[in-house]
Amino acid sequence: RWLVVSAVVLAGCGAVVMARGLWLPWPAEWLVVESQLAKADALFILSGNVVWRAPLAARLYREGYAPRVLVTGGYYSDYFLALTGERLTDAEVVARVLSRLGVPRPAMTLVKGGTSTYEEARILRKHADETGLRSVIVVTSNFHSRRARWIFRKVMAGRPVTLAFANADHAVFTTRDWWRHEEGLITVSNEYIKFAYYVFRYRNVPRG
Repeated sequence: RWLVVSAVVLAGCGAVVMARGLWLPWPAEWLVVESQLAKADALFILSGNVVWRAPLAARLYREGYAPRVLVTGGYYSDYFLALTGERLTDAEVVARVLSRLGVPRPAMTLVKGGTSTYEEARILRKHADETGLRSVIVVTSNFHSRRARWIFRKVMAGRPVTLAFANADHAVFTTRDWWRHEEGLITVSNEYIKFAYYVFRYRNVPRG
């Protein structure tokens, strides 16, 4: 009997491993949420992953999706300091990248602060209250999009602001092969941990 059970278990494990290409994409695919994009009052580019997010924001600007780009990011970039000797925030670094990609500086607004997705959502809420924004395209990364959408909708609840999300693809891996890359394993695992933390930490975020 035990031999039969062991054989069945081993055969099942073997089938799971052999079919990993069919089920392993699911965890990554769940993290990615898509939006139907339409013209908006502004693009709001989240800090981090500048290599992918900035080019997407610049392309959307050039294609006429929004006349303004809001840039945030409160951390100081150690890499930029080491390379150039200048002490700039992530927002200031992104602004320089956007300039090189064809976005004129007068079209950008650097919004101070923001060291997490939650803080950036609060920054957008405050900016929308002050300026009367009614539609925003949030530019983020594909694997970050579900958590970003969840917290932005929660923080912006009750505001007359339409949110859409534009996702920049990762340059190294996709939902179809993330487990083959160390960076993919780290990225997907971290997003689940962060999303669980956000649900626990911010589930009762008050309006206002």
